[in-house]
Amino acid sequence: MQKTLCVKLFFCFIIYAFSSYAGGINTYTFIENKGQLPANVLYSASVESGKIYFEKNCLTYDFADVESILHPHTKLEIRSKNISARQYLKRHTYKVYFEGANNNPDIKTSQPTETKYNYFYGKDESKWIIKVKAYGRITYTNIYKNISAAYYTSSNQTLKYDLTLLPGANATDIKLKYEGVNAIHLADGNLIITTSLNQVTEQKPYAYQVINSRKVSVPCKYVLAGNILSFSFPESYNKRLPLIIDPEIIFSTYSGSKADNFGFCAAYDKY
Repeated sequence: MQKTLCVKLFFCFIIYAFSSYAGGINTYTFIENKGQLPANVLYSASVESGKIYFEKNCLTYDFADVESILHPHTKLEIRSKNISARQYLKRHTYKVYFEGANNNPDIKTSQPTETKYNYFYGKDESKWIIKVKAYGRITYTNIYKNISAAYYTSSNQTLKYDLTLLPGANATDIKLKYEGVNAIHLADGNLIITTSLNQVTEQKPYAYQVINSRKVSVPCKYVLAGNILSFSFPESYNKRLPLIIDPEIIFSTYSGSKADNFGFCAAYDKY
């Protein structure tokens, strides 16, 4: 029974690590790293069947096939193959680098949440990490000269990022380099990223400027050269005013659910 409990606790860890903390509520929060993650990670966010780790010059997307590890016959198969549950879990990780960007941007958070997170490792209370803060928005200021990038939940309950170009910014400076994907291409103006587990769509960008208190759209499209994404503006724009580009990210996955499944962690059975 002790061995069974260890396996079930591992399943609990897997579900916790790769499901959304928000449960059925489609919101994305950015949790600070106070030592529960590697030092290069500044913040993390749960997405459908995975995580995003925010670093100084890149984002790491880490997906897992949670459904396979929850299958009723998984425990028997793991034992028959004499492998660990960790080895059984299928994962895919890729990175998005801010190519040629500022290596030390000013990273700010806003919209703090009431929820705090606690991480209990082992029996030594001095190593426990408690009251970890979370936020609704994270902003990389001057990731490029006069350009910031902000991540938050859109009104459509999707993950969204804004690129804000201040006067004097050069839009051609923005280059997002995708490493570790199976395939990447443009379709109907959208960026389609394919991994071994799922598909991520960065919807075609909408850009605008505020002119005389009115939001004026600016034609904008993706440009993909190999694995490097940039933006073009066929009709140009007023470079004396700020410009905002704001794509949405859609996680179309067959590798799991966004909902938490903590109930699977608590039961004993004959296995």
